[in-house]
Amino acid sequence: MKFRTGLIIGAVIGYLVATRVRPGEATDDSQAGLASLIRVPATDRLAEQGRRLADRAVARSAAAIRRSRFDLRRRLEATAED
Repeated sequence: MKFRTGLIIGAVIGYLVATRVRPGEATDDSQAGLASLIRVPATDRLAEQGRRLADRAVARSAAAIRRSRFDLRRRLEATAED
């Protein structure tokens, strides 16, 4: 459920940014709209959650790689002894 909620919130924010800042339209209004969207506290919280999620994913993937390397070394050593 948390993934769906994050996906929906991300899609809404992406849509809002895309509608306010379009290629070729570098007007002051679109820049002001983007700046006001960036200053919203909910956007900051969502960005922080994304950073924490990415950090956890990096840590877990590194741990999984270490476990895999250990298991492979152990299997190779067991095979070499036989």
